[in-house]
Order: sequence, then structure tokens, then C-alpha cells
Amino acid sequence: MSGSAPHPELYIRLGEAFDRSRQRTLNIQALHETLALRTWWIWLVDNRPFLEGLASVSVAGEAQLPGAA
Repeated sequence: MSGSAPHPELYIRLGEAFDRSRQRTLNIQALHETLALRTWWIWLVDNRPFLEGLASVSVAGEAQLPGAA
């Protein structure tokens, strides 16, 4: 939406700004918790009503840190 680049590319550029190579960022291993959350989101949007899927990505996805919501 910003018109600059997709989110993954922005994260890669952020890593490069901190002297992390593009290749190292692309090869990162996801934490088990990250994979579990992603799997749950995919299951939810495939198996629950549309609004529940939207809420899970919009609300839960933006409120992963205490005090972020």
C-alpha cells in the first residue's frame, strides 16, 4: 500500500541496513512458534467463516505484542 515495495522486500532491505546479507535473510529458519501461528491462520481462513478469518489476521496479527492493540 505504501507504493515502495512488498513487505518481504522491505524486511530484506532492513536486514541489509543492519549489515545482514540478502541471502542470509532469505535463508532464515522460522521459529516453531511462527510456523504454528502461520499454520493456525491458514487453517482458520480455510475452515471458519470469512469474518473470523479476517479478524484472526487483522486483530490477532496486529496484536502479537503486549500493549500493541
